[in-house]
Amino acid sequence: MQLELFDWKEEKRCTNCAKVQPLSCFAFMRDKVRTMCKTCVSEYDKNRYINERDAILERGKQYARNNRPIKNAITAKRRAKKRNATPDWLTEEQISQIKSKYKQAKQLEGITGLKYEVDHIIPLTNDFVCGLHVPWNLQVITESKNRSKSNKFNPECFT
Repeated sequence: MQLELFDWKEEKRCTNCAKVQPLSCFAFMRDKVRTMCKTCVSEYDKNRYINERDAILERGKQYARNNRPIKNAITAKRRAKKRNATPDWLTEEQISQIKSKYKQAKQLEGITGLKYEVDHIIPLTNDFVCGLHVPWNLQVITESKNRSKSNKFNPECFT
């Protein structure tokens, strides 16, 4: 077996798939680079969630019950951020458009049986940009799509 030579500072071998990849393909945990590449970690997490879904959800509910003040603080912070991101100059018609987006999400849930959420196209919280809570920055998408999007912002969509 021939050993592959690669620059340890620029590349790393994934312990799961054994591919040598650039460091940008690996996530960082605290001050260390993870041993599995992002693709393998994602696959591992997905399979783990499928196999242990009920236990994971129960742990989340238990945490919420045991840490009510922390959960309340997180919810209050989110509510305040949304309130601060809603400009004073919105008209009544624009406010009713926002409310109709939330109604639309609820109606789609009833029709399709899937969970729908109102998403901020430009996120309220991001390292590079902060969007507003206005009708033209809202879209109704499925819960799973919204979770995968998180608070990411893709500037290529706006060029």
